[in-house]
Amino acid sequence: MIPRILLTILILILAPLAARAETRIGDITKVGGIDENFLQGYGLVVGLNGKGDKGPAIRHVAQMILKKLGNEFNEKDLEAKNMAIVHVTAKLPPFARPGQKIDITVAAQGAQSLEGGILLATHLHIAGLDPKSAPSLVMAQGAILVGNTGQVGLQNAGGNSGGASVPTVGKLVGGGLVLGGVEQNYIKEVRDKKDKVVGRFIVLVLLNANATNSSEI
Repeated sequence: MIPRILLTILILILAPLAARAETRIGDITKVGGIDENFLQGYGLVVGLNGKGDKGPAIRHVAQMILKKLGNEFNEKDLEAKNMAIVHVTAKLPPFARPGQKIDITVAAQGAQSLEGGILLATHLHIAGLDPKSAPSLVMAQGAILVGNTGQVGLQNAGGNSGGASVPTVGKLVGGGLVLGGVEQNYIKEVRDKKDKVVGRFIVLVLLNANATNSSEI
């Protein structure tokens, strides 16, 4: 029989080795060049039952947006209090394909609440690019979920508490239709002096960068 003290020593030695053996490279790294893309745009929400934007600007902006959608309205005929200009954002996952549905987040610019509102068709582009020249990657539209139903809290809106709902921030679950993806340049090439491809490789990025993990990989 193995003495108890020797058995304890063996367990202490082998436990870390077993833990390391169960760790997969894919669990502690990601492939460089495969990333989410942040999208944004500005849209118009209607149906707010008097809790929309206030001021003269909303009528003018609403008229321009509706005109782009093929609807001609006189500014004076628009019920501005029932509409709101919103900032629309989304995360486009890697390898997204046309026809895929993704979640959309909307935030009011001046409305009291987005509850009961419907986002009209809004095109989203990669954040930071000029929307006039950047391709439209997602089209978002549909009914907005606010509060506990939409699971949007202060934490998601940039506040300190994730429990309280924010009536000026809402979500469209599956409300974004992917129109196109972003090319993922994760396969690198090695070329010779004649510019001929002689090899290909990928780069692994450590999620918790340190010398130990790097050397073990």
